Amino acid sequence: MALTAIASVEMIAGTVALFLLLIFLVRTARDIIPYVYSTARIRAKESKLIQDDRLEDLVTANSLEDVFSYLEATEYARYMQDLVLTGSEAVERALLNQMADTYVEVAAMVPKNVRSTFAVLARVWDVRNIKTILRGVQGGLPTDVIKAHLLPVGELDQKKLYDMAEANTVADVVSALEETRYVALMEALPRYDESRNMFHFDTALDKIHWDDTWATVEPTNVVPLKRYLAICVDTTNLKILLRAKKEELSLDAIQNSLITGGTILTKALRGFEEADVPSMVLAFEGTEYYSILSDAVPEYERTGTLIGMENALDRYMIITGRDISIKQPFGIGPLIGFIAQKEAELRNVRAIARGKEVGLGVDEIRSMVISM
Repeated sequence: MALTAIASVEMIAGTVALFLLLIFLVRTARDIIPYVYSTARIRAKESKLIQDDRLEDLVTANSLEDVFSYLEATEYARYMQDLVLTGSEAVERALLNQMADTYVEVAAMVPKNVRSTFAVLARVWDVRNIKTILRGVQGGLPTDVIKAHLLPVGELDQKKLYDMAEANTVADVVSALEETRYVALMEALPRYDESRNMFHFDTALDKIHWDDTWATVEPTNVVPLKRYLAICVDTTNLKILLRAKKEELSLDAIQNSLITGGTILTKALRGFEEADVPSMVLAFEGTEYYSILSDAVPEYERTGTLIGMENALDRYMIITGRDISIKQPFGIGPLIGFIAQKEAELRNVRAIARGKEVGLGVDEIRSMVISM
């Protein structure tokens, strides 16, 4: 009788274990299957990214013309055909054109459960376009020149962007946005008028973009995407706070520019109470950002610029996206990894082209590159 009871218990335990395994497999399949098509396409695109060894070829190129020649053998070739290749600006335009098409393509292939988040992410092109128009109008650039740099990929259509590019003043550009989601720029206008510093518009636009993005992803259970976007938000907030501390701005002056969400804001605000940038970094001890920023403190103390810290934050954001793809090769992981690596490619090639144009040495250019 005892043996029969033991056998029954073992059978029940085995059935339960099998049932739990089936539940796990069904849930895993449910999470993976919607991404099968997009993952295959993303992997194909990923293979065309400029890898570290090829990036080094660009770094050590003899001239900007050599950079042009190299890019003509990549997927950027067709974006360079109609450009007048007169400087790094032409390279940047080709990069941004190709990147814009990539955003549209990726947003169209993602599953429904994350489509709204990717649609919001694509609004980054609105942000870039508005920044381009504001700087162009502020600098008195010809309207045709400003229009040539616009990429109507986000929600703002070409007519709206072109009308803004024809504005006479920065205030006119901001007024044209009054009935859009970017109406908050009106609040930044007085601060800009006082300082003539685009920092106030830049941070206001970044806040609008990342607040909207975080609001779409925060309620979801897509943990990898939430993790990556949290770091994007943290990085943006930390850059704002570090710049403000360096420029001795008060918290009140930047409070409205800080993004809701992420993981570090509360601690970063306490750190902002410290006397200077190095002391502020010390306040992050115990967080994932401490070692990243503390390693860049000596460069800051030597040069007085935040470039090293900002580059370190960018690198951490990009590496995190890549690592998510490696650790979660199925599901949303490859999409996150590709976007992070694509942003790194754009950033790196643009930095190299600008460095070649102004005659920087190979070591100086290499220090600006984020290797993957």
